[in-house]
Amino acid sequence: MNERYGIWRGFRLRLLVLGGLAAILGLIDLAGHLVFGVDVLALGSRDSNLPTSEAFPIYVGVLALAVAIQAGCWAAARRFQQPMLINGSAADDQTFKSFELAASKRLSRRWSLLASYSATKIRIPNVQNTASTGNDFTNPGLQVFLATFDPNAEINTLMHVWEWQGRLDGAYIFPHDVLASANFEHRSGAPYARTVSFTGGQQIPSLVARVEPIGARRLPNINLLHMRLEKSLRVTKGQKVSLRLNVYNVTNINSEQSITQLSGANFGRPAGIVPPRILELGVNYTF
Repeated sequence: MNERYGIWRGFRLRLLVLGGLAAILGLIDLAGHLVFGVDVLALGSRDSNLPTSEAFPIYVGVLALAVAIQAGCWAAARRFQQPMLINGSAADDQTFKSFELAASKRLSRRWSLLASYSATKIRIPNVQNTASTGNDFTNPGLQVFLATFDPNAEINTLMHVWEWQGRLDGAYIFPHDVLASANFEHRSGAPYARTVSFTGGQQIPSLVARVEPIGARRLPNINLLHMRLEKSLRVTKGQKVSLRLNVYNVTNINSEQSITQLSGANFGRPAGIVPPRILELGVNYTF
């Protein structure tokens, strides 16, 4: 099915180019008879009775006409190859349905707390299979992700999954202005599907396609804990120095953030993991 579509698409492009060339010759001959009253295709031959001085302007006019027609045909061919936005039905619409719960306790009696949980139900009928179009530098906000309009773009492209996230932030002020705070985040792992590389086609020599629905597999959930310890020292009235110790990824987890999805010897091999534990010392002067 994919090869037949590729052959037909290539045949249509060749047919357009050949039709353009035939139209050029036909229009040139017609213009010569109607405008100049001569057989343009016979100019320059021994059978032509026109002298060179009279034939030269005709050559120039015919050349300009040929260039204009060829440019129009080339623009049409280029337009034929450009990506197009195709209006689909309501079944092609992407839907995102979310809910969120949050609770907070303001700083009082030396401690504060904030907790939240959110989940989103995602339904994308056709997941994009091309790089984004547009540019945030030249066209701010015009980042569009598209799926090609061909049978390959319909293979296991439905993304119907849940994503969720939970956060817990707390702080406590100990005596002598010692502040201890922590931030815990639970985030769902990214859904994905195994892919296979198919080869051997004529029009399409190789093709990478999913062989299971998106969401059949998931990366591990991420549970990340950060902590801070801060001691403030008052220098003068309205001025103070704070000494800080930040610890990122306290538990030093190494959960995968991306893996190799292509079937083979490297399938499932991590391509990116959560950064390791990091300790940071800092000094903050307030005045």
